[in-house]
Amino acid sequence: ATWVGDGVAYVMLWMNTNLGWLSVCLMSAFCPIMLFTGTGGGLFPAVFASFATNGFEGFIMTGLLSANIAMGAAAIATSLKLRNKDNKSLALSTGITAIFGITEPAIYGVLIRWKKPFIASILGAAIGGIFAGLMHVVEYVFSSPSIISIIAFANPDGTMNNLIMAIITMVIAFISTFAITMFMKIKDEDGATE
Repeated sequence: ATWVGDGVAYVMLWMNTNLGWLSVCLMSAFCPIMLFTGTGGGLFPAVFASFATNGFEGFIMTGLLSANIAMGAAAIATSLKLRNKDNKSLALSTGITAIFGITEPAIYGVLIRWKKPFIASILGAAIGGIFAGLMHVVEYVFSSPSIISIIAFANPDGTMNNLIMAIITMVIAFISTFAITMFMKIKDEDGATE
């Protein structure tokens, strides 16, 4: 797993160096997969190196911002599609938790279980990542990117542009993922379809 994580880190950092804004889109799309497989840990040395060298990080953590919000949106939309009360409650609570930066309950409890919302989260994260990459959104303080840690995207020089672009990234990721999930047919285990 360590070798796989290191290999993933190498490929992702190559993309960031060579693909510009598109690399953030790809990072956003791959984040749900890396979080599911546990291979994202190899990326954190690069995150810390970027903070130490540049004072900010605009690739991995920016991609994670879009992905975390997308995973939350997919779980929340799934809660509206399911009929079983326990499943609805699980999807809603894990979706809210994901928006606050803790995505594992949504990944393992909802997104992988119903599969289609996982695909929606990848697509929605990529859409949010396109915007974040084009706008050069960066994180200035290390934290799990989420709605409650959005202040980490505020530029220490007092300008608000990066923070505003980060908020717009979250809105784009949420709306696009929510819409994609709502268009999918999702079944409860008992066969009920919405």
